[in-house]
Amino acid sequence: MINRNYYYQKHIIHFVKQALMWAMGLIFLAACGSESDVTTTTSQVSFNATITQKGFFNSWEAGSRIGVYMTPAGQSLAATPGASRNMAFTTSTTQGHFLGEGNMSYPADGSSVDFVAYYPYTASANGTEVSLDISDQTQAEAFDVLYSNNLKSRTASVQAPTLQFKHVLAKVTIPINAPSGVSLENATAYLKDIPTTATLNLADGTISNLGNPQDIELQLTPGVNSRTATALVIPQSGLTLKLEIDIPNKAPIEVIVSSNATATQDSELRMPAVSFTAPGGSGSGEVTQYGGYVELPTVTASQLAQSNIKYITHSFLYNSKTYRSYEMLYDTDLKIAYWVAYPLCNFYTTSNVSRTNEWGYDPALSTTQQANLSGGISGYDRGHQIPSADRLVCREANVQTFYYTNMTPQLGSGLNQTIWANLEIAVRGWSSGIDTLYVVTGAMPTSTAQPSKKYAYDRSGQRICVPAYYFKALCRLDRTTGKAYTIAFYFDHKNYSSSDSYKNYAISVKELEDLTGFTFFPTVSSQYKSSFDWNIWR
Repeated sequence: MINRNYYYQKHIIHFVKQALMWAMGLIFLAACGSESDVTTTTSQVSFNATITQKGFFNSWEAGSRIGVYMTPAGQSLAATPGASRNMAFTTSTTQGHFLGEGNMSYPADGSSVDFVAYYPYTASANGTEVSLDISDQTQAEAFDVLYSNNLKSRTASVQAPTLQFKHVLAKVTIPINAPSGVSLENATAYLKDIPTTATLNLADGTISNLGNPQDIELQLTPGVNSRTATALVIPQSGLTLKLEIDIPNKAPIEVIVSSNATATQDSELRMPAVSFTAPGGSGSGEVTQYGGYVELPTVTASQLAQSNIKYITHSFLYNSKTYRSYEMLYDTDLKIAYWVAYPLCNFYTTSNVSRTNEWGYDPALSTTQQANLSGGISGYDRGHQIPSADRLVCREANVQTFYYTNMTPQLGSGLNQTIWANLEIAVRGWSSGIDTLYVVTGAMPTSTAQPSKKYAYDRSGQRICVPAYYFKALCRLDRTTGKAYTIAFYFDHKNYSSSDSYKNYAISVKELEDLTGFTFFPTVSSQYKSSFDWNIWR
């Protein structure tokens, strides 16, 4: 008799074993998939990086970021897949080993790739172009652009290949030597009207779309008599290098270093040393005379050689006779006059006319060389250098005081309308009882307290320099004895207390000459300019 229970149990055990073997086979097949899945691996991209020693930024800092593009070998950068376009890589040390902030890997099929990289990384890079802006050169690592395309046909066989970065910009170096008696210790220097924006094409490293000319402040090595100025410029040919040297309290000096320079990528353009005559001083053989008027400061040939410096005179017709009104030394770049010189006596101040308020351009200059001050200057008064009340003898004379060349942006209620106005009233009083008072009123762009120039904007959006300080120099002559009496006043451009007096800001004319570099009243002996006597100015 057959034991059926045993028979059924045996078959059940056999069925379970078959089922288990079938299930394990499915699991094995699912795990293995295709042969390529088992044998192929991928590798993360990383780099080492070096920099040529041609710019300001020549070594990596921890946290430096580069942008990287990876393309199939030989293909254009425009064909770069999105995942391999402008990927940020960062180094955590100064050794220049860069790791990706995202996932950039060599192709899984082992095919080779090309790399293009640039510095500094910008997330807003437009396709294959990067915008350049060199207007602010205070932080070298922020604007000294680098570019690398040396890694071609690479695979994962070399871990961390080396990107060799070159400088996109050109370095300009200009040694500056000061004349005897002039210190460069607190000087600043600028390259004038240099293109500050452009576009870098990452596909081939070329530069295009140069624009936005501005003045670039150069970096200066320490020194007193000699300093070396450096800046980065966008590569170009036919470059005009016009250097401006600003020494506190003195008029800027401009020198044409080159009118046709060529600046190339990753290079240094070393220029010959620049020397100049004392700013505002006469110098040997430098005196240029205009009429020999007592009030006229020395005007030098080196000043007039600067394209931005203009000597201007104005006269007017009264009762069929021509009278001189004033002279000025005007800067078409800063759009202010360094000084306005004029004679003053009862003839000029007699109120034959009222204040005209006919604000307008000076006919002696092109309108493009002047500020557009129609409607005023935001935040400032249109401060006269020769006051309207000093020319009331006739309408033509008064209109000339409203020329824009005679104006500067001047603080109102705390200066122009108070302490400065009180000094102007005093000056007219001092002129009323004598033959003639000779006056020089001036405005300087920098000072010891404000070594960098400050700007406001006119109605056309042009920059106009806001003076760092104002001054007046006065001279009266005793024609019977030949003696001269002089005094000067110095005002930092700030708001003054309503109770403050202009008398607190009197200095000698010699002190003012030392500050500004100008020679005032050059026909007067220096012995009369070294001190002042308040008993004369009452």
